[in-house]
Amino acid sequence: MIDCIRCDNPTATEDLYPGRRHCRACQRRANRLAYYRHRFAALEKMNRRRAKQYGCQIGAVDYALIYAAQIGQPCELCGAPITPDNYEFDHTIPLALGGAHSEQNMRLLHRYCNRESSMRTFILLRVFNRIT
Repeated sequence: MIDCIRCDNPTATEDLYPGRRHCRACQRRANRLAYYRHRFAALEKMNRRRAKQYGCQIGAVDYALIYAAQIGQPCELCGAPITPDNYEFDHTIPLALGGAHSEQNMRLLHRYCNRESSMRTFILLRVFNRIT
C-alpha cells in the first residue's frame, strides 16, 4: 500500500495511475476539472466575441461560480431541477437585444429550455424586423 500524493489515502500499487504516484480517482477528478476549465474558457471566448459583434457591454464572467451557485436549483423556465449533465448557460437579456455579457445577466437553464427560449426570441426578432 502506497499513499496517494493528492488525497493521502492508502492505495494498492495496481490502483495507482500508471507512471504516477496518485490514485485513479484523483486522476479522474483532475481530468474532470481540466475539462470544465477548458469548456468554460471556450464559452467565455465565444460569448465575448458575440458581445463585441453586437456592441454590448462586456464584463467579467466566472462560469464556475455561476455553475456552483445554480446547479441543482430549479430551471427558471420549467421549474425542474438542473442536473450536471443537462444544462447550458443563458443570457437573461440576449446579446442580440443589447444585453450585457456579465455575471448579472447569466443563468443556467436546461438545454431544451434554452433552445426553446432562444428560438422564441429569434422568431420575435424576425417578426419585428430587428434582424434580417
